[in-house]
Amino acid sequence: MLNIAHENNKSAPQSYVGSVREVEHAMKPLANMIKINTDVVIFDSARKFDFSIIIRDSAGVMVEPRVCCLEGVVRAYMVEALGVKKALNWLKNNSTVHAQITAELENLTDLQPQGGCDDPNFSYLFKLKCGRCGEETQKETSLTLSETVPLAVGKGTVHLSQKCKFCGRDGTITMIPGRGKPLSHGDSEAGKFSPLMMFECRGYEPLNYLFVDGWKAVSLEGTKFDEIDLSDGEFAEYDEKGECPVMISNLRSTFVVVK
Repeated sequence: MLNIAHENNKSAPQSYVGSVREVEHAMKPLANMIKINTDVVIFDSARKFDFSIIIRDSAGVMVEPRVCCLEGVVRAYMVEALGVKKALNWLKNNSTVHAQITAELENLTDLQPQGGCDDPNFSYLFKLKCGRCGEETQKETSLTLSETVPLAVGKGTVHLSQKCKFCGRDGTITMIPGRGKPLSHGDSEAGKFSPLMMFECRGYEPLNYLFVDGWKAVSLEGTKFDEIDLSDGEFAEYDEKGECPVMISNLRSTFVVVK
């Protein structure tokens, strides 16, 4: 959205306020998408210009507002380009990622959290990298679907709200259930990764997913193995029904940006 108002025009403030109200009442974006509106005001006699960005999630909730006031005489399209650039920088540092896993499954299939891929009590452990300064956390952060915290600014809840200890920037992470599936024996043999959980990251990048306990799998003969602990990087047992050993090894993980 581009709105240009000249300072010597008495309607400029109303025009600016009106455009902001239009943004506030804009239609919500589609599911699992965000909407970014930019707004520009130019004050000719003062040799100043402003541009603002309002970002909303698929629920219509304001994720982040940004306003920038600068001095100088520029053309309208240049100010709009600055707003778009600011929005693109925000997108670069804020993304939705999918945690994906794979492993070598010997006589096993359907590796997943004990309560399924959307287990509310399953812990996801990983380190964080600040999107502003690049500082990485020393210890892993633990997130579960059942535990949320209120946003520091605005309404709503997230699964993590944390300030970078190095640069002081606020960041959040929200877990998005319903996007995971068990790692099958076929995908394991093909070396394919299976999606586990989706994370909406604002200001942080997740790194180095850590395997812990709380997993389950089924043997190819139908024997269930519950409460599997993968903290040591592998699991080995014997399937009496199938009369064969079962094993999980060569655990690997990655975070894939969802486009």
